[in-house]
Amino acid sequence: MNLPKPTDNQLNVLLSKARRIIAYCGRRGGKTHFLKYKALERAVNYPNSDILYVAPTYRQAKELFWYPFKNIVPIEYISKKNESSLKIEFINGSIVRVYGGRNYDSMRGLGLDLALVDETSDQNEELYREVLNPALADRKGSIVLAGTPKGFDWVYDLKDNEEWEFYSWTTLEGGLVDKEEIERAKNELDPKTFRQEYEASFENYSGIIFHAFSDENVIEREFKSGLPTTLTYDFNVNPMSILVIQEDQGKHYVVKEFQLGDSNTEAATLRAVEYLKENNHSGIVYVTGDSTGNNRSTIGGPGKTNYTITREILESNGFNPEIYTPRVKSKEDAFNLTNGAFKNYKGEMKLFIDNNCNYLIKNLKRVTREDYDKKDPKGVTHIVDALTYYPHAYLKNNRNRISVD
Repeated sequence: MNLPKPTDNQLNVLLSKARRIIAYCGRRGGKTHFLKYKALERAVNYPNSDILYVAPTYRQAKELFWYPFKNIVPIEYISKKNESSLKIEFINGSIVRVYGGRNYDSMRGLGLDLALVDETSDQNEELYREVLNPALADRKGSIVLAGTPKGFDWVYDLKDNEEWEFYSWTTLEGGLVDKEEIERAKNELDPKTFRQEYEASFENYSGIIFHAFSDENVIEREFKSGLPTTLTYDFNVNPMSILVIQEDQGKHYVVKEFQLGDSNTEAATLRAVEYLKENNHSGIVYVTGDSTGNNRSTIGGPGKTNYTITREILESNGFNPEIYTPRVKSKEDAFNLTNGAFKNYKGEMKLFIDNNCNYLIKNLKRVTREDYDKKDPKGVTHIVDALTYYPHAYLKNNRNRISVD
């Protein structure tokens, strides 16, 4: 069988006879690998077993588990394989089913011998309590909850319960990621996020999002002509937010904020242009922000997007705009990179804010996940969103910029 040899940590989980197991590891720590082992071992060695694998979404289930799993099962073991329902029937009567967890109602009524839940902290607790627990009851089936910690969530509440056997290992111990990549993560991420993502530590993420931001990041810093200069946008009508950020010897400085009510891309960009001219900037202006700005405009017009409008205004005023807007994988990814820029795992600080950027500073100190969950009724997320696009564009991807002569 074309399977990598399990690590000692994975082997401990595979050999466990416990009915309820939590196996949490760092990112890319090999959790899906051992779930494939577990599914195949049960299906082959225990005839007539009904086994279920669940990822958060149907697409993840197919890509993470179904495609690789169906290719490692020896053809002589298979009675029937259904690509549309993601189900393999074995010649000994065992069945392996693959589902996406969002549609957990479709799993009601199943009787299971083994449930394998992947990325558990991204799944609804009701999946376990209302669907999988009853499905395992009559057969006295087993369950493995696998994933990476995500704060003090419902899995954290279970792990110290005596009914559960808990296993944990770091990304490095998983054997799939080398030390060089671990070191890179230490440079990018703040200590709390690194511990969670790479050391499988349950961390308290309640409250303030930008927990790595402190008064040490607030300094007196004026615009300096000749440095690489970026305009980073959060496109909105009320408010429209732009930050001016400069890079100097590996440090990054927010030197100006624009938080404009009842505005649009054109009016806001003209304000930024006026500021650049007042400070004798010329040549290249880097531009980043929300990638959806490539699809729409705050003032409309055929063929006009926020970024085409920005480009036209900068060019008409003698600047050479370079626009780079990589799609952000998730808000959490953007938050983590920004926290890491404020202060990373090694204690290094790369991102600073001029003390006159009062609105940005105030909101960095108070914005919470609740503000995002409730669609920002207080209007505090827009300017911090503008900031989070910058580390994702230029720090994570190490995109080079040049000084202006």
